[in-house]
Amino acid sequence: MHFLSFLATTDLTTSGINLSKNMDGTLPSLSDFHEAFQVVFVDPSGRVNLCADMTASTYKQIQLEAKRSMEILDDKTVDGFQLVFMTHKPLIRTFDHVFHFRHVSKLQAACKKMKLLNELMDHGGNYVAATLPFLLRLLERGLGRRIMLLTHTLPQTPPWSISEDPPKHRDIGSLSFGLLLSLDFATSILERGPEADRPEVRLV
Repeated sequence: MHFLSFLATTDLTTSGINLSKNMDGTLPSLSDFHEAFQVVFVDPSGRVNLCADMTASTYKQIQLEAKRSMEILDDKTVDGFQLVFMTHKPLIRTFDHVFHFRHVSKLQAACKKMKLLNELMDHGGNYVAATLPFLLRLLERGLGRRIMLLTHTLPQTPPWSISEDPPKHRDIGSLSFGLLLSLDFATSILERGPEADRPEVRLV
């Protein structure tokens, strides 16, 4: 329960954790890590972010799952252990809407079009990892308050024989996205924009 409570109440997207005890100023600070990564949990060496490949959307899903798990385990009317630890819960049973992006190879051209070449270099040419945060931000901005949570499946690299070339990024199959709708605003047709004097106007 303490571990679930930690996950539910700690936001590593804004307040990361550094396990390093070296405070001599020669190592990157937490703010440096937050500038480079969406989720920050630094190992004892002070140089490696253990959550470097995790998106903010995935972490928000973990937080929500931890909160709900605590609620279920506290409910004496149900078998909480069975529901939380023994019940398989695929994406289709977790979210209100699920959709798939099948033509993953087209994300390669999107890196240049959306000016994500720096991100592409940071991820060693992995255009899926480079474009995924951009896609998630775009979907979140478009859906607004109609959703409580947006998440995605993690790209899985298929195994390959040592006598063969490793699979390419397009071989991961499709990317799946899940939407958890907001009961109050899911059917909203009109999205009210920012006031004219707000800086957000230029993004609309």
